[in-house]
Amino acid sequence: MANVTLKNSFIQENNLHIPNKEWRNAFITLFIGFIGFVVMSLPILDEDTFKEFIGPMVFLGFFVGVTSIVIFFLFRKRALMLDEIRQGKNILIHWKYDKPTWEKFIQKDTQEKQSSAKALMKATTIIMIIVALIFLIADEFSEASIQTFLVIFLVWILVFGLGYSYNKATLNNRIKKEGEVIISPNALWLSGQFHTWRGYGSRLEEISYDEKAKTLTLYYSFKVRHGRSTETFELPIPANKEAEAINLIKFFNDNFRND
Repeated sequence: MANVTLKNSFIQENNLHIPNKEWRNAFITLFIGFIGFVVMSLPILDEDTFKEFIGPMVFLGFFVGVTSIVIFFLFRKRALMLDEIRQGKNILIHWKYDKPTWEKFIQKDTQEKQSSAKALMKATTIIMIIVALIFLIADEFSEASIQTFLVIFLVWILVFGLGYSYNKATLNNRIKKEGEVIISPNALWLSGQFHTWRGYGSRLEEISYDEKAKTLTLYYSFKVRHGRSTETFELPIPANKEAEAINLIKFFNDNFRND
């Protein structure tokens, strides 16, 4: 997708005090790449010490190093786009929400995003129970098979507990944040979450306005290994901001083109 720029900015803002964690991610990835190249170099610098591991170390180090460099540039591009938003450049809308509106949005957004995860968890649980029962029956409920079943069951409880605790903590953390959304021609920043539909196979599929529900729905897709995945945001429109939502849709209809 080509980079989209504004003909006329909807909003002129000074520097915005929002964090840019993309730079942190970029440099962490670069550091991992450095470690990879160090591992690759060790057998070359000291062949006698590492002679039994020359092949694996060189291959693994080279793979980690090159992969990390590629990922570094991906994070770097995201960081630069977020920096533009932080500098107040090319901002189409900047909305802030009152606490009740924000909590309602987070509850609904979290529930929708967790529905697929819950379905996967149920399917995994059923498969685990079936496999465990087959194993128990095949081994005639021996002591070893029962112990194995109990271990699997305890691991499942642990994974479920950790997942539940993480989701609960994430929900509470999102609710505590100030409700805020910023949309530029190429990206969306939603109270710490950064999403972009620019480059690397990503594209904005649709943006619409529901006058009755007072929501702005943004839907974009991105490439994954076996096709495309999607992300949808149904953003509440603050009071007296309906005109901005309509202008936003008009801007994308006039300027946006899927490649």
